[in-house]
Amino acid sequence: MSLSKSENWGRHLASVLHNPVYGRKVVILIAILPAIALGGFLDDTPMSYGGKVRQVMDGSTFKIAQHTIRLSGIVVPSLPDPRADAATVHLRALILDQKVKCKRRPNSPTAKRVVAYCSLGKRDLGKEMILSGFAIECPRYSFGRYRGAERLAIAKGHSLRDTLHLPGYCRVS
Repeated sequence: MSLSKSENWGRHLASVLHNPVYGRKVVILIAILPAIALGGFLDDTPMSYGGKVRQVMDGSTFKIAQHTIRLSGIVVPSLPDPRADAATVHLRALILDQKVKCKRRPNSPTAKRVVAYCSLGKRDLGKEMILSGFAIECPRYSFGRYRGAERLAIAKGHSLRDTLHLPGYCRVS
């Protein structure tokens, strides 16, 4: 009688698991594989950031201590668009020298900056930027978080939706 590949693999795995030298190591490896695959297990980057904002670089990026934070889920005008300066001025007026709390978006790139949802007290900064007419929702990364704010901004005539190009990375496929 010939065994299938899956049956052979199953028997081999069973023999390894019962091996006193390798068995425990394999069980530990099998236990941590899902965490490694999800990317969070080996990531030592903090999930939360908070502190006084020391610098505002543009309409969606600022510094808390040594951390550069990028607001997740929104798109703001960038230079040479003249609205980029207005967005920067607005964000600066909201948060410079204020205590802001941020929660990093899971699996966000962390090499140069942290992509996070941030708030000033109970005010969500992404929502504030959209409602004030300085940003639009980036659906792929907002996960619907700012849909209501976008609709309200459109209803009030404050939305940039008709004039600001939605980058390809924001589109939900």
